[in-house]
Amino acid sequence: QNKYYFLSRPRRFGKSLLLDTLRCLFESRQKLFEGLYIHDKWDWQQTHPVIRLSFGSGVMRNREELDTRIRHQLRKERERFTQATATETDIPGEFSDLLELAHRETGQPVVLLIDEYDKPILDNILEPERARELREGLKNLYSVIKDADP
Repeated sequence: QNKYYFLSRPRRFGKSLLLDTLRCLFESRQKLFEGLYIHDKWDWQQTHPVIRLSFGSGVMRNREELDTRIRHQLRKERERFTQATATETDIPGEFSDLLELAHRETGQPVVLLIDEYDKPILDNILEPERARELREGLKNLYSVIKDADP
């Protein structure tokens, strides 16, 4: 009945694999789960659009690199739903448009999975000013989620 879940586990404990599993469940890839506990407990008729963002690869050392990575991921995710190119706007606008597009194209609520959500900050934790700059960049992206809830 809850709407949001924050899954925290130590490093190297399968968080990315768990997100991949959730993606396959919400995309109703039933064949992957044959013979497993969840197989008869999941509604395979219900398919949701899944948007998966990850900050796990590479090291972003400034806001420009972070914004470039975010825009790249938003563009790739958008291409899964339409061939039309996005109107370039600010990152919150592009993210909001993507969530709206995914919902409109499928008629279903969007599942948003974010892996390594804080890695850009942690990679720069010894440089407090840089870490703050990257935190603001991530906040710029994440601020969209609450408003997109409806």
